[in-house]
Amino acid sequence: MKLSTALKAAIGFSTSAIHATFYKSLKENNNCKKIIVSEAEYQKLIDYINDSFQLDSDNYMKIETNAVYGKNDAFYEAKGSYSLFHTCNTWTNNALKASNQKAALWTATDTGILYHY
Repeated sequence: MKLSTALKAAIGFSTSAIHATFYKSLKENNNCKKIIVSEAEYQKLIDYINDSFQLDSDNYMKIETNAVYGKNDAFYEAKGSYSLFHTCNTWTNNALKASNQKAALWTATDTGILYHY
């Protein structure tokens, strides 16, 4: 992470992006937990995720960047801003809440989420 990015995040002036990694399969472990959801809860989760994307004429706005983690990764413009108080883990925790799953009251780290699983 560049110092300028860290400073923008620290003061809450950083735009937001969705970093998506596409997996063919997942293996449950200490950092990857399986959750069982109903069809209605799944739909709430999908709605929350879809509402997080910025759209351009109903299309996801892909960010073309050299900051790629692997061939199965992509970045998209997202709504909101990134800060020390609103991290990717905060977003994930809010997604769990939106779909009526176990979640922390608030968390900036994955520890608050994984504690419940």
